[in-house]
Parts: sequence; C-alpha cells; structure tokens
Amino acid sequence: MNFPIAIEKRGKNLDRFFEIISKQTEVLDRELKKKVSKSSYYKVVLAEVYKINQLIRHFEPNSYFCMPDLHKDQNGNVLKTLKRNPNIEIEDFNGFYLLKFNDHGEQATRETEGNRQGSLW
Repeated sequence: MNFPIAIEKRGKNLDRFFEIISKQTEVLDRELKKKVSKSSYYKVVLAEVYKINQLIRHFEPNSYFCMPDLHKDQNGNVLKTLKRNPNIEIEDFNGFYLLKFNDHGEQATRETEGNRQGSLW
C-alpha cells in the first residue's frame, strides 16, 4: 500500500496502546492489560485493531496490522502476545496516528499471512 492510514486519537487507553505497539512489534497480552484497563482492552483496543485489520485487508488481502500469537517460554508456560506487522510504522502526527507501510516488506507480509487467511483477525 502506498498511502498511510490515519487513526484519530480518541482516548487515553487507545493512546497508550498505540504508544506501546509503535515501539515494539510484539507485546505480551498481560503487559498491555497493565497499561490499558482490561475492559477497554477488550471493548476499545481489540475492536479498533479488528477494524484496522479489516480496512487493510480491503486494500491488501494478505496483510494485517496486529495479530494475536501464542508462544511457550523456557518453563513451558504459554504466553499470549499481540504482534504488529513489522512492515508497518506508526507515527504520531497532529492528533492522529499514521500507519505507514514499508513497500519492501509486502512480500514478507504475504508469506507470513498465507496460513491465516481464514482468521477473524
């Protein structure tokens, strides 16, 4: 995609989410819930991620903004994370968050997402 997507700033919990996810490509679910109220995380943040993913897929069917992911740590505990597409940069600009796509990463996004096409995310 050759154009940015603008997301208007709309509240402290969503702002905290964008601040965190713009600095890291993968964040533990529990860490996000510490910074964003649990109810807002489910009602606002994940709902916004879902809408952004749907918008991106309208233009680039095999791409995404954020996806849930599961990992096992060294002790065998399962960790739930939210993983941002590494080909998307987030910029804070005049009351908006701009999602900018790196053109050189489109093929990597397609390869990563090839197995998740049926996902709701």
